[in-house]
Order: sequence, then structure tokens, then C-alpha cells
Amino acid sequence: MAVHYIPAKQERIDIFAAFVAEVMSVIRKPPRTSPLQRSKLTDVPSTPGIYAIYEKGELIYVGESGCLKERIGDLFRTKNHSLRRSLGAERFRHFPGFVPATTKQDFTAEVEAALNSLYQNCLSILIVPVEFGRKEIEEQFVDAGGNLRNKRGRRGR
Repeated sequence: MAVHYIPAKQERIDIFAAFVAEVMSVIRKPPRTSPLQRSKLTDVPSTPGIYAIYEKGELIYVGESGCLKERIGDLFRTKNHSLRRSLGAERFRHFPGFVPATTKQDFTAEVEAALNSLYQNCLSILIVPVEFGRKEIEEQFVDAGGNLRNKRGRRGR
């Protein structure tokens, strides 16, 4: 196996660091977000990028994807997104007959409806197309802690 080492020039490192800082700044204080409603998210690009979810203006989740359009669609499918499962368990576990959702089983119809209402009335999203470095940016937010509901799992580890 041939290994080719390309030294990183300080100038390139500085440009990347400035880019990361700018993306992080936009996520921390977005100029504008969109309601987290399927009908409002028709123009999501099929490009790589980062998405940030806010609840009443407070950042609660940062995710990254190689295809934003597909991943944003996953936000509305309980089996496909940990944020939806996490919010459902946190907010609606007091519902009669509550059963936690998994990657193989949705919540009850009542909890799913309550989650849809929460999404529609309280959550908003910022979408930032990013060609490279998206995982590193997401990890910086998760590592910083705070009120993010990101779950550390096997993905990407």
C-alpha cells in the first residue's frame, strides 16, 4: 500500500478553521429558520450538509448528512431518527399505554400525533449545505454539551 503524505499548509488550515467558525456561528445564531413541517421543507437540497433543530429558538439538536433531503425526511419517521424517539419518550411517556419507540417500532398513534403537533408548533430547522468537514462541525457541538439531545451511538464511531 502506498501512503502519500501531503503537508497541510498553515494557510489552508486557517481557511478551514475560519470556515468552521463561520458555520458554527450561523448555527448558534441563525439569521432565519424554517418551521419543522413537511410542507415547508419542499426545497431541501440533496447535497451534504448540517441541519440544526431549534425549539422556540433554542438549539436542541445538530446533525449531519451526506444527503440532506433524505435525512430531513427521516426526522418525520420515528424508526429512522433518534431525535424523534428521544422527544417522544421525554415529552409523552405519561400517555396511557406508552411504549418506547425503537428502530423497529413506532410510538402509539396518540404519541405520533402529539409529536407531529410538537414539530409543527414548536420546532424549527436551519439547513446549511457543507461539502466537507460536516462531521467535525457536528462533533464540536455535541462535545460542547449543553441542552443538545444528540445521542452518541455506533454511527460514525
